[in-house]
Formats: sequence, C-alpha cells, structure tokens
Amino acid sequence: MEYVDYKEQNVYLKIISIILGIYIITALDSNVFLLYLGISLVYFIPQKQIYKYWFVVLLKLLPFFSSILFLAILFKLDFIAQIYLIVKISNLILLSVYLIRTSSIDDLIFIAGKSNKAESLAKYVVLTINFIPFFYQNFVRIYKKEKNLIETFAKAVHETYIKKDQVIELTIQSFKNKKKMNSFWNFPNSLLEIYIMFQILLFSVKF
Repeated sequence: MEYVDYKEQNVYLKIISIILGIYIITALDSNVFLLYLGISLVYFIPQKQIYKYWFVVLLKLLPFFSSILFLAILFKLDFIAQIYLIVKISNLILLSVYLIRTSSIDDLIFIAGKSNKAESLAKYVVLTINFIPFFYQNFVRIYKKEKNLIETFAKAVHETYIKKDQVIELTIQSFKNKKKMNSFWNFPNSLLEIYIMFQILLFSVKF
C-alpha cells in the first residue's frame, strides 16, 4: 500500500525535477550530492514501492559495481572516489526508476501535445509498447507446445502481426482519449514542488 500516488504528479514538474537531479549528481561537489541523496531518500518514502524496484536493479548491477572496485584496487585508483562514483550511479538509477514507475503511456501522449512531429514519434513508441503484451502472450502460449525458441519466436511474431489491427486500434483510442494534465493543486504535486525547491536551494549551498 502506498502513502501517496506519485503517478498523479504533473509530468512537466517531474521532468524538471529529473533534470535538476541529474545536474546535481553530475556537476556539483560531493558534499552537495550527499545532501541531495539524503533528501531524495526521504522524498521517495511515501512511494515506497520505488525502493523495491531500485534494489532489484542494484542487485543486478552488483557485478558491475564489484568490477569498478576491483579495478580501483588493481590500478591503485582513489578508492573513495570510486565509491562516490558507485553511489552517484545508484542515485541516477533511483531517478530513472522514479520516472519509469510513476509515468505512463498517457504521459507520453500528453507531452507530444499538438506537435505533429512529436505526436508521430509518440504514436510509433506507443504502438511498439502496445505490441509487447500481445507478443509476450503468444510467445508463452506457443512455447508451452513447441519447446523450441526459434520456431516459437517465428510463430509468435506471425500471430502478433495477425492481431496488428487490434494493436493499431488500441493506439488510436489512446490518442483520442488523451488525459488532461494533472492539476498543480494536489498533494503529490505539493511534495514534488517542495522537492524541487530543495533541489534549487542546493545550488546556493556552500561547503
């Protein structure tokens, strides 16, 4: 159970927050970054599911992080600097998980707005995303019978193609039923606005 649903946050505010976060992580000094990391960990508490997905990704990256530390020891690099690098990468992943897990296809459609080029690109992306569940269902069903990856893949692609009209119609309906921009005046947005305020304040902090 979530305390607050961050999916209700305004997509433009969310993008501003992500951009500020990336700048703080990559451009500001370590003390400011560590303060930002602490603020971020507090900010995500109401949407605690984000931590679950974050930890899953970090576990998968453990071999990568281990190799960074191993190379630091092997080539006598600054070990503390490599630790900071790993923590910064982890924070970037946290922001990525936040954006992905609290956004939807509707947000992509909304961002496209009235621009024909942007909407065409968005339609292509949404169409591709909508094909994935159809392909996955066909692949699982066929593989249970065939037990052959190559043959299963070929048949799954063919059966998914047969259903292309359903996927296209689903995509068209998504753009016809565009959602309205989430109001700035809700509690999830208030938390995000406070978070952005702290991000901006960090630019003026001197250590």
